[in-house]
Amino acid sequence: MNGIVVPAIILAVAGWFMPRLWARVLPEGLRPLMYNALLSTVSMGLLGVVYFIGLYLMMGYPVAELFAAGVVPVVSHFGPLALMSALIWGPIVILSVASLPRRWKKAVW
Repeated sequence: MNGIVVPAIILAVAGWFMPRLWARVLPEGLRPLMYNALLSTVSMGLLGVVYFIGLYLMMGYPVAELFAAGVVPVVSHFGPLALMSALIWGPIVILSVASLPRRWKKAVW
């Protein structure tokens, strides 16, 4: 159980802060808010892939063999893992993006 809880908490916290990081770069408004949602989702997917690769490396799996075979085996193995992790961070990203207009100073919601 502990092996699942800590990675889930890390991904959930990253899912909360990712839209807030993108909000620092993007302007205020509805269209940038949609871009923020898209960029946050893609960023969290990539972060999920990197995170799972890191977990495999920490467990001692020969991830280098996957990379030696090319990009397709890496994407076909770690991509679905990152998509499954979206069950954890996906709703949190949505809530974080939805709360961003409260902080707007110039744009009107």
